[in-house]
Amino acid sequence: MYNGKGAHALSVGSATSLGGLNLSNGDGDSASSISSSSIGGCLQIRNRAGNDTLSILGTTIARNAFINNGDGDTSTGMDSCTFGGSLTFICGLGTDTFALSNSKIAGSATVNTGTGGTTLTIAPGQVGGKTIIQGT
Repeated sequence: MYNGKGAHALSVGSATSLGGLNLSNGDGDSASSISSSSIGGCLQIRNRAGNDTLSILGTTIARNAFINNGDGDTSTGMDSCTFGGSLTFICGLGTDTFALSNSKIAGSATVNTGTGGTTLTIAPGQVGGKTIIQGT
């Protein structure tokens, strides 16, 4: 799904048996949430410029997850999620907040904190592979 320029809101709740989910938000302030869902393939989210929020709660992703928050001030929270593959999260320019808690990642977890000020919180959880935190 591609959302063009402007403010957008997307909410996915209690969805099951989904294949992969690919979301691309254009420039503008976007709010996306996924809760209590099961994604059967990969999850890919790309936010472009803008002040964006993303919330993923109580969701199972069968394969890899890739999230690129682009430029702008972004806030991302993930709680009680299960990732069957790896998680890659990229911050861009701007003041970003990324919080991951009570989640299980079968593969590796990679976080690129971008070039702006980033607040990173990783609370109790499990990562099966390497955990890599890097700045740009």
